[in-house]
Formats: sequence, C-alpha cells, structure tokens
Amino acid sequence: MNRIQSLKINNFKFFRDENPIEFNDNNLLLYGENGSGKSSIYWSLYTLFEASLKSNENDIKKYFSKIIKIEDNLINIHALENPIGSDDYNSYIELITTDSPSKTFKISKNDTTINTNIDAKQTNYASDFINYRMLSSISAFRHSDKIDLFWVFVADIFKYVQFPMVQITRNGVVKQITNASEIWQEIEQGHEVVDSINSSKPKKIKAYKGSDEYKEFDALVNSFNDSLKKLIDYINVQAPVFFKKLGYTFPFYLQLEQEAGYYKGKTVYEAVSFVLRIIIPEYDTQNQSVYKPHSFLNEAKLSAIAISIRLAILSSKRLENCLKFIVLDDLLISLDMKNREKVLELLMSDEFVNNYQLIILTHDKMFYQMAKYKISLLEQDNWVY
Repeated sequence: MNRIQSLKINNFKFFRDENPIEFNDNNLLLYGENGSGKSSIYWSLYTLFEASLKSNENDIKKYFSKIIKIEDNLINIHALENPIGSDDYNSYIELITTDSPSKTFKISKNDTTINTNIDAKQTNYASDFINYRMLSSISAFRHSDKIDLFWVFVADIFKYVQFPMVQITRNGVVKQITNASEIWQEIEQGHEVVDSINSSKPKKIKAYKGSDEYKEFDALVNSFNDSLKKLIDYINVQAPVFFKKLGYTFPFYLQLEQEAGYYKGKTVYEAVSFVLRIIIPEYDTQNQSVYKPHSFLNEAKLSAIAISIRLAILSSKRLENCLKFIVLDDLLISLDMKNREKVLELLMSDEFVNNYQLIILTHDKMFYQMAKYKISLLEQDNWVY
C-alpha cells in the first residue's frame, strides 16, 4: 500500500522552516497542546490535496501570497519576504510517498500543477479528513429546525465522492466531470447563457426550453439526482454496520426528501437545493419517537451517526490503488472514554489499518496515552508517536 514517507511544511500556518515530519511508512499518533501546531498538520494535508480540485490557479496561489487575496493567505506570520517586494515567503507544502520511485506532491505560489495531477486527485478522492467541527455540523441546528444535511454534504462530503461522468458545455467548451462537488457547482451556476431568438433586440439569456443547452443541463441535474440516490442507498446499507460497531443498536437512515432542481423566476433560473433528512424510525422500543435527532440525542450518539456516514462513504473506495489516508484532528473530544475506545477499536481494526495510513492528532493527553496503550495491546508496530 502506498504511504506517506515525509511531509515538509514550510512557512505555512504554525510551521516555519522546520525539518520534514518523517512518517517512514507508519501511522502517526501525535499529541500537542492547543496552539502547538498539530492542527497545522491537518490543514496542510487538507490544503495540499484539496488544491487538486481547483481549476483556477489563483485559488491555490492565494494561500501563499499576500498580494492575490491577503485575507486568505496561510503564510506563517513570522515568515520574511525575500527579496522585498517579491511576495515570495518561501511558503509551501511538500509530501513524498514511499512508492518506488517515490511521488512528490507540492504546492506553493509558484507551483500549482497539482490541479493537473491525476494521482493527487485520486488520493483526495480516496482519503478523508475528519475533525470535530465537521462532526458537530450534524447537530448545528436550532430546535425549531429539522436536520437537513444538504450543506454538510456540499461542504464536507461531495469533494470526496465521484459520480458517473456528466457533460456540460460552457462558452462553447465541453466539460466532462465526475466529482460530485464540481457537478453541484455546475447546478448552482445554472443553464448556459445563449443568444435570444425570435427577438428584434437579441440579448444574452439563460438557455430556453427545447434548446440543446437546456436539454444538456437538464440531463446533468437528473444524473446528479440519480447518483445522489444511489449514494444514499449505499450509506443506508453500510453506515448502520459501523454504527453497530460503535456500540449503538437503534436504526437510522438518510432520506432524500427533495431532489436538486431549478426554479424559473422572472428573469433567471435559480438552483433548488436537495433536502436530506436523518430518520430514526425507532428508539428504545418506541416507534417514530425521534423527529429532531439534534434536540433529542446526546452529542456522542450524533457524533457516532456522523462518523458512521463518513466511514460508509470511505468504505466504497477501499480498493483504490493509490495513497490513502485518514486524518483525524481532535475527533473525539466530545466523547467520554468508553465511546472513544469504541471508535479507536474500529479505526485500529484490520479493516482500516490494512487499507489506510492513519494520522491521529489530539490535544488530550489522556486520550493519547489510551490510544498508545491500545496500539501496544494490538501489537501493531507500524506507528510513530
């Protein structure tokens, strides 16, 4: 299995000109107090591989530049510009793999070619990045609201999901795309702008019904909805398996309450978001007792549901032949020790340690010690601390 050999983080977030972090083919368990830089490891890996999805070079360069979009730069605040006026802070992220020959993935202001790197795109698709913020999004709703996982999927899941290829024409250029996040962006953009017909004063308008552009966009939306339904069906089969391994037996499933679409207003088409609910048909022998899970279930149970959904999606890509890893940053801070142990047992099972390189980051010294002890009991010698 392809793994990380080393990671060099230079003048990026917490890190200045430091020595590379040497993984040497191992999993990583890392403890650090708040403010010590451990989350910068998470965000460096996330930024590196998310950049593979960005078509606009400035969307990559902005992290390493104070000129392009100063509020978005992630340059270490103590890094010095050299030479003065160059906007060059020698800020970059570089990862080297254990492949033979090794592969190098790098991004900086002057190196944005990762967005054309098929291996990087495949790694981003086959890996996962999970932190407490992402897990808490499943409960970040007011009591008066129902849970709708639309933004959870758009923000945190679609970038790691591939759908069957769809086609869309923009400004005369045909685009073929498979990434769920990119397809949703096309739906948000709406129909192609074309020249009006049967008008004494031609102007640019959204594609009209009956046109090839309209039919092509309609086919894209329908394909997206079909693929989303299949993804939900897969989650509904696999997620309860992981949920049970985490110690919970009550059933839950996702339900697509409204498909994606578009609304014809007075002058423009507007994207209509899909609506995705969590349904708990039975809880503690009571039928239909939980209508608003975020108001009724405790944080441990909601976190277990979120983890189960993420691992279900990840399981569909287990056989991908590429660098695959799971980065977990303070994933379990909302859980008590009993629930943390269940999650650790699952992640350290053969199902995961044999298929992914695990990177576990925590500010909780007690959790760090517990995880290290669990690893010793399992006699796993492929870890660094």
